[in-house]
Amino acid sequence: RVELSGRTAGQLAVVTVRFESDNNVVPANGTVRLTLPPSFNLSEASSYTLESPAGSPVGGSSSSVPGGASVSVADIPVPVPVSGEVVVTLRDVRLQRFSGPTGAFGVTTLTPSGTVIDDSPAIP
Repeated sequence: RVELSGRTAGQLAVVTVRFESDNNVVPANGTVRLTLPPSFNLSEASSYTLESPAGSPVGGSSSSVPGGASVSVADIPVPVPVSGEVVVTLRDVRLQRFSGPTGAFGVTTLTPSGTVIDDSPAIP
């Protein structure tokens, strides 16, 4: 599930993505890759926060990619069991500059070596 702190076109907002691992355990030190719609912009994003199922927060700097955006949040501190919830919060994401549907948000989980565990290219 994707939650936006704002709804005004072009504003800076907080984007929160909540998901559960569908098929397999995500091991400790695995990676979560978020893909935002191409109309969103991470170039001004200041930070992210990750909360694992155990509630362990991990902070850091987000990647900056103008236009279409994806960001990898690495080093999940504890394994995520099947159906375990993960919450990623990105701050200062520039929302699309026009009103209307946003397009798809995607989530991919990977092992520490980069093998895809789960891939959800279009989450609500």
